[in-house]
Amino acid sequence: MSDFDNSMLDLFLQSFITILIIADPFGNTPLFLFLTEDISLKERRDVISKAIIAATTILILFALVGNYLLKFFSIDLGALRIAGGILLFVVAIEMILTHGKEKKYPREEQKSLAITPMATPFIAGPGTMAASLIFINQGTNFIAKFLVLLAVLLAMFISWLILVNCNLLVRFLKQDGARALTKIMGLLLATIAVGMICQGLKAVFPILAG
Repeated sequence: MSDFDNSMLDLFLQSFITILIIADPFGNTPLFLFLTEDISLKERRDVISKAIIAATTILILFALVGNYLLKFFSIDLGALRIAGGILLFVVAIEMILTHGKEKKYPREEQKSLAITPMATPFIAGPGTMAASLIFINQGTNFIAKFLVLLAVLLAMFISWLILVNCNLLVRFLKQDGARALTKIMGLLLATIAVGMICQGLKAVFPILAG
């Protein structure tokens, strides 16, 4: 395989892993169970499926129109990488250090939670949107950009598989296990975020690249 092909594969894998980590299906598992605890298993799965479809649509649309937004507001890609890296790092720190308690919704509202807050901001939040925009801008041709979109679809599909089986996962991992896994994923995300910031600094200040 050529270096060019390797670079596209690396972009695909990094996009997939980063978006999956930020979407944090394992961390969202106890939360989604909590938000939908009074509805049936079938209803819960319907709500989660709707949330994933909405989140996927949001991420793909943001990735596709993000370039036009950048041009309209005259935003430099290097600056975007720095800002996105900082945002991802903040998300990572929250994943590692915090244990937020979310608002409980009454049963009559639980079926309407798919778009907000489940699709956004829990799945397709600022972090995942920034990541999808940054990675698609790293694609140097149509195939590379298509692979980023494919990575988004795959990350969302894996998230859906995890979340629709959230009751089984929590039973297996227990709440402490899910939290521990979230912290591990947060640490990996922090590493990716630092690398993204470094790439942005080199683009904005070429002297740093040597």
